[in-house]
Amino acid sequence: MTPLAHIAMAASYEPVSEAPASVCRVLIVDDDHNTADTLGALLTSEGHFAKAAYSGSSAVALFAEFKPHVVVLHLGMPQLNGYETLRRMKAARTQARFVAMSSFGGATDRRLALSTGFDAYLVKPLSLEALNREIYFADV
Repeated sequence: MTPLAHIAMAASYEPVSEAPASVCRVLIVDDDHNTADTLGALLTSEGHFAKAAYSGSSAVALFAEFKPHVVVLHLGMPQLNGYETLRRMKAARTQARFVAMSSFGGATDRRLALSTGFDAYLVKPLSLEALNREIYFADV
């Protein structure tokens, strides 16, 4: 089953909570438009404000304007990968929670992401519950 199929199955989920503890602005960054758009739609249905970016460079520009509380950032993007995108976003000195998103689930991959400044590491396909847990850690 493809990662998108797992995400699509999440559309029939039971809400994690009755209402979000607080509404967050969430920036989803993935070069796979379907994944970014689907995650954005699911988070919007949870009561958050979500925007999608499809490249590292467009995400950096949108980051400054949107001022998200949480950034969910795919690591394996072409041109500007997730690590370089994170570095550029952190240079803006804006507070946000950065969640790495990858297809690789090994301990080395996780350690690398966390040691370079990500606050959390999620493996695709993401569950809405795991994503919500990371969003609720954001200091809104």
